[in-house]
Amino acid sequence: MRFLTVLVLLILFYPICLWAQQGEYIEGKVSEATESNDGSPLIGANIYWLNTSIGATTGINGDFRLKKISSTSILVISFVGYQNDTIDVNGKDHVNVQLKASVELEEVEVIYRQKSTEISHLDPIKFEIIGEDELLKAACCNLSESFETNPSVDVSFTDAVTGTRQIQMLGLAGPYTQIMRENMPDIRGLSAIYGLTYVPGTWIESIQLNKGTGSVVNGYESLAGQINVELRKPEEADRLYLNTYGNQEGRVEVNTAFARRFDDGK
Repeated sequence: MRFLTVLVLLILFYPICLWAQQGEYIEGKVSEATESNDGSPLIGANIYWLNTSIGATTGINGDFRLKKISSTSILVISFVGYQNDTIDVNGKDHVNVQLKASVELEEVEVIYRQKSTEISHLDPIKFEIIGEDELLKAACCNLSESFETNPSVDVSFTDAVTGTRQIQMLGLAGPYTQIMRENMPDIRGLSAIYGLTYVPGTWIESIQLNKGTGSVVNGYESLAGQINVELRKPEEADRLYLNTYGNQEGRVEVNTAFARRFDDGK
């Protein structure tokens, strides 16, 4: 008789015990899905019951707490930029959800072809940069011949006997143009007549050209413009550099430069 009484009491109170164990709320955490399962928590993710407007959002640690309803046990989790997830939480009081990224961008390779002559858009002073590709189009003997293909600088003979050249910018003779090497005054005064021939063309890496009055930081000669010559850097020079030139008039030139790096103490 006692056993029968206990059995009846268990049958009557079993649903109440189940309801007490399951709880009234569903709790959980939403994070980013990663291979190592240590993804960052998603703040502000939306959690709601399927086909209802009852829901909640995750907090600063990705945690949420939502009251259960009797009409459904299907929970929907969504977050901008991630795939939605739908889970059945029947009989559960706590869940951990990891959302996968909805869009994975493939690798993008940006290729830019550098022009032989460019204008700097970063410097407040308008500089025309003559690159190595442009210099290869002209004769390669000295600096004066590097401007033969550039209309910005007029190179003319000053002496028919010696063949020395002098440049002109904006109609003014060479002494009014400041010529620098590595941003240091180089060819100035009387040397402006013949100094251009003393700079080998194979040593030049690029030329920065500015027409018009420039900065007087490096000197006062920049009335017609400034020309800065960048030389090849020894630490980046090729071990063997060969440059040839030929034109329709039968002129042929060949220049060769060698470079060798010596270790310290040898």
